[in-house]
Amino acid sequence: ETQRMSGVGTWEVDLISGALSWSAENCRIFGVPEQTAPTYELFLGKVHPDDREKVIHHYEEALRTGLFAIEYRLNLDGEIRWVHGKANVALDNGKPIYVLGFTHDITERKTSQQAQLLSSQLSALGEVAAGVAHEINNPITGIINCAQIVLNRAKVDPGEQEALIRIVKEGDRIASIVSNLLNFAQKDRTHMELLSLGDLVSGPVQLFVQMFMKDGIQFEFDIPDGLPCILGNQMQLEQVILNMLSNARHALNKKYPELSDHKLVSVSARKRDKGEQHYIEVSVRDNGSGIPSAHLEKIFQPFFTTKAAGVGTGLGLSISREILQNHGGNISIDSLEGEYTHVTILLPAS
Repeated sequence: ETQRMSGVGTWEVDLISGALSWSAENCRIFGVPEQTAPTYELFLGKVHPDDREKVIHHYEEALRTGLFAIEYRLNLDGEIRWVHGKANVALDNGKPIYVLGFTHDITERKTSQQAQLLSSQLSALGEVAAGVAHEINNPITGIINCAQIVLNRAKVDPGEQEALIRIVKEGDRIASIVSNLLNFAQKDRTHMELLSLGDLVSGPVQLFVQMFMKDGIQFEFDIPDGLPCILGNQMQLEQVILNMLSNARHALNKKYPELSDHKLVSVSARKRDKGEQHYIEVSVRDNGSGIPSAHLEKIFQPFFTTKAAGVGTGLGLSISREILQNHGGNISIDSLEGEYTHVTILLPAS
């Protein structure tokens, strides 16, 4: 019981007989039934592939030095769990004969650290975006103004006129992208205010419009006028919408790697009443690769991801749910593998 409450499991290895034993908590941490007969192969099979070589090296070193201490990841059917392993090796005339080890589940701590890191990165992004915006806006303004001066001349060749109009248009588009990025990055993550849903969603959408166009993704937007406002932090809630749009884009590009008329993302909203409480319901739907049914119960767990290594952190949905719950709302996901994913966000109406 003490081990369960502390999240620390124990394991022992008799290096003479080869006998290996795990405590009940160690079995839980590694995602196996209590009665499972542990083996070294079973242990390595649970270690994340990217950490396996590191763990093997540290264990072999421990058999020579007598001390094992390392943080590494477990991959339990897609659920990523962080642990701190520590062990003492008993030596007899320099020969290892017995190992007593501990496994501490540190997933919660790692999740908190990752969230703090993300917050710091977003703050840094605001500073970088301000500098980038200044460096880009000055030459872009000059380009637009020069093109406009030439356009305003009485006599301009039709072919040149078309090119100049295109320069002004594309220059305005670049300026708009920089402005949207700067607007998102510099917002206060603690300030609470009344927010219009249309304004709240339009910012993230503008950041994705060009990527959707490049990928050939069609976008439908249905946010009716007259919806009640939401009391919340604009940057945090925009982060949730950005995560949903990013996941939809990834799922569509996974199912349709090439351009296709079937690539569609839709964002809609409506007022919804639950008893005496009034909510705003936001729906984000895509007809991409979907989520396997076996993964639906795990998708909000920190570090759980079905994306390739280096593509996703497995924190987007867990952080999004935490943000929404802190705003008195919630999130649910319905999906059919190979067909669609439908995300429903509920936020209290103010």
